[in-house]
Amino acid sequence: MSKPKKKEKGPKEKYSFWKKIGRSFKGYFAPLGDAMRYGDWATRLSFLISGFGFFVHHQYQEVIEHEIITDEQGHPDSVAIKRRVHVVQWLRGVFFLLIEVLAILAIIFWGVPNFPKLGLNNLTPAGTLENGGCEINFETGELDCVKGDNAFLVVLNSVMAILVIVAFFFIHIASIKSVYRNEENIAEGKHINSAKDDMGSLINDHFYMTVLALPILGILVFTVVPTIMMILIAFTNYGAKDAGGATVTIDAFKWEGFNLWSSLFNLNSSSFLVVFGQQLIWTLVWAFFATFTCFFGGLLLALLLNSKRTKFPKVWRTGFVITIAVPQFVSLMLVRYFLADNGIVNNLLSQWGWTQAAQASGFISTPYFPFLSDPTWTKVTVIIVNCWVGFPYLMLMISGILMNIPADLYESARIDGASKARMFRSITMPYILQVCTPYLISSFVSNINNFNVIYLLTSDGVTQNQDYINVSAKESDLLITWLYNMIAGGAKHEYYMASIVGIMMFTISTIFTLVTFTQSTKGNRERRMQ
Repeated sequence: MSKPKKKEKGPKEKYSFWKKIGRSFKGYFAPLGDAMRYGDWATRLSFLISGFGFFVHHQYQEVIEHEIITDEQGHPDSVAIKRRVHVVQWLRGVFFLLIEVLAILAIIFWGVPNFPKLGLNNLTPAGTLENGGCEINFETGELDCVKGDNAFLVVLNSVMAILVIVAFFFIHIASIKSVYRNEENIAEGKHINSAKDDMGSLINDHFYMTVLALPILGILVFTVVPTIMMILIAFTNYGAKDAGGATVTIDAFKWEGFNLWSSLFNLNSSSFLVVFGQQLIWTLVWAFFATFTCFFGGLLLALLLNSKRTKFPKVWRTGFVITIAVPQFVSLMLVRYFLADNGIVNNLLSQWGWTQAAQASGFISTPYFPFLSDPTWTKVTVIIVNCWVGFPYLMLMISGILMNIPADLYESARIDGASKARMFRSITMPYILQVCTPYLISSFVSNINNFNVIYLLTSDGVTQNQDYINVSAKESDLLITWLYNMIAGGAKHEYYMASIVGIMMFTISTIFTLVTFTQSTKGNRERRMQ
C-alpha cells in the first residue's frame, strides 16, 4: 500500500501551549503509524526485532573503482572499472539489535527479580544463624546461607532497569523510523549508505556523536542515577528510628512517603524546620558575600595592577597568585590553627594587649578573640578568609578583560569630555560584567555548595543550641556541610533527612540558575553594549 503524498503547508497558525504539545506528540509518533500501515513486512517486523529491516532492505549501486594495470611496454596506467555492489545496512541493524539484546538482559537480571520486591514490604531478611547466617545441610554436607534481600539494591536495580527500558523505548522508536525511511529511500531510488559509509560518517560528519556518547553515558550512570536514588531515599525511613528504637539500616528500610516529611516540617515539634530555615538564610547570605567580595576584591586589584602608576606590577601579581599555587586544603587548615582560641593570632593579640583591651571594653567576653568558636564571629571570619582565598582568580580574569578592551573607546570618550568615573561606568564595567556574569552566576551556585571553606575552617566547632544538636548541625554550617554531618559527621546517619536537604538544595540551585541565566541573556545585552 503506497503512502499518500503530504499536503502542502499553509500559512503558519498560532496555537496555544497545549495544542503545541499535542502537535509535537502527534508529530513524534505519526511516523510509527505510517511505518505499520505503509511499510513492508520487514519494516513491520522491526517493531518486534529492532533494526530487522536493515538486514532485509538492500540496494544495488554502481561504483567506479580505479585499478592500476601495465601496458605492453610495462608502463603503469590507471583504469576506471564500473562495478555493481550489493548494499545492505547491516551495521545499523547490528547496532539496534545489540541495544535490544542488552535491554532484554537488563530486564531479566535487574527488572524481573526486583520489580516484585519494589514495594519493600515482603523482603527476605538476612540470615541470623551461626557462621554469618549459614548452616550445614546434613543431607548434602554443604553450607546453606540465608543472604536475604538488600532494600537498597532492590531499589537501585529497579531504577537501572526502568532507565534502560525508557532509553530503549526511544531508541527503538528511532530504529523504526530509520528503517522506514531507509525503505522509502530505496523505493525512490535514493542513495543509501553502506556499512563503510556509516563508519566514515561516525569518524567525520558525526564525530561529535562518537565522542560525546561515552560522556553522556557517564552522566547517566554517575549523575542521573545517584540523583534519582537520593530523591527516592528521601521517601524512605533509611537512617530513622524504628519502633524498637534501632536505626534502620541500608538493607531493611521501607517506603514512608511524605510521613517523615510532614514530621520534619512540623512547626510545633520539629527542630529540623527551625534549623533548615536558619541554615538556608545563612547559606544564601554566605553565597552572596563569598561571590561579590571576591568579585570586587579581584576588580580592585586588577584595576590597581593595570594602572600605569603601579610600579613592579609583575611582582605584585606573583605575590597574589601564590594563594592559587598553594593547595586550598593546606591554606585553610593552617588558617584554622592560626585563628583557633589558643592559636598564634590570639597569642600575639594577647601579647600586644589587644585582647585585654577588647575584653575590658566589653567587645568580647572571653580571654581570646572567638574567631572560630562564636557563631557570629565564625560567619564573618569565613567570609573574610574566603575573600583572601578566592580573589586572585577574579583578579586574573578581570585583568585579561581589561587588557582586551579597545583603547580607541577610551580615546573617543576623552575627546567627548567624559570623566574617568563616567568611562568606568560606561565602558569598563559593561565589558567586565558581560564576560563575568555567567561566571558570577555559576560561582554563586557553587558557593551554595562550597564544602571546603566552611568544613575545613569550622569542623572543630560545637554548638550549645539544642535544636541544632537534635539534627546534627552547627550555626556555621551551610546546607552542604549539614548534609555531610547528618551522614558521616555524627552517630545518627539520618540518610532520609540528608536526602530531603539534598532535594531542597537541588531545587534552590536549579531555580536560581535558570532565572538568573534567563535574565542575564534577555534582550540581547551584548549587542546593546556594542
